Amino acid sequence: MQKREPAGICPGCGSAPRRRFRVPKKKHAISLLSYLLCEMYIDISEIRDSSRERSCLGAFVLNLAEENADARELAVRDYFAKHLARMRPHEQLAKREQGYVVSRLRADMRTVDMQETIREWEFKLHADYSVLGQILTYVALARKELGFRVVRGVVAAFTFSDEVALANEVMNLNLELVTLPDWMRGAGRVTGRWTGVSLPKIPNIAQPE
Repeated sequence: MQKREPAGICPGCGSAPRRRFRVPKKKHAISLLSYLLCEMYIDISEIRDSSRERSCLGAFVLNLAEENADARELAVRDYFAKHLARMRPHEQLAKREQGYVVSRLRADMRTVDMQETIREWEFKLHADYSVLGQILTYVALARKELGFRVVRGVVAAFTFSDEVALANEVMNLNLELVTLPDWMRGAGRVTGRWTGVSLPKIPNIAQPE
């Protein structure tokens, strides 16, 4: 009589056979599919979160750089306003941070000359085409608020893009473009071609009678 091996034992090698793969039932298949989809969603969510973090970090750095640039522009503006009598002897300072009744916008500075021409100023470290919209808006607000008096826009910057001068000339915008001297970069600690030369202070010496 032939000896029969116990169930589950391989008659050739005497070891237990490998577990055969069973086709999952419907509910188990759905659970498995849900699990895989959940894993994929987690991976995608992690990628999105990482991208969102990088975007937020980039936006934070950009905002910080813009705030730093704004602070330097205001420092240059303040220095220019303080020495306006020397820079523009025929103009008087009316106000810094000039506001408007119908808007929350503010021009960097307002001056008035001897012919009572009002000038709205915008200071930039580097002026590109975006400054045109700013200064023209300030001029329009001032003209409407002041009964359409003579108001002229002025953009003061260390450097200008070519598009600014081109648009001003071709479109006859009547804007005044003032190139700030390099030595004034020290007022706002602006990096560039500043050589460290500051404006000398001349003492008041009493003249003999």
